[in-house]
Amino acid sequence: MNPIKQSHIELIGYSASALSIVCWLFLAWQDPYFEGMNQVDPLQSFLLLVLPACLFGVGLLQSRVIMMLAAFVWSVPFSVFMLFSSSGYALFGVMCIGYLVCIVLCRVHKIRYW
Repeated sequence: MNPIKQSHIELIGYSASALSIVCWLFLAWQDPYFEGMNQVDPLQSFLLLVLPACLFGVGLLQSRVIMMLAAFVWSVPFSVFMLFSSSGYALFGVMCIGYLVCIVLCRVHKIRYW
């Protein structure tokens, strides 16, 4: 297991994970922008946004691209839904793109899958 030494990869990955969790906190408790999200259960959004963000952070910490890829695939459906919303929660889609950029950079720098 080789640790990730490229600080720009870590910055992108950890920022996307942390911002996803912070945005979810606003989504779950404040919801100032998007009235339609009252129909989404906070537990469901937690499972689709926060847990993948945590998994992505752990995968980045352990240099496990497969964990990061699993977190990306796990969060894509809800992130795409949020990307096309007319609110500030479109940032979830941007953070999902950040996950993808981080994974691609890991592969470019030959960080192994396992």
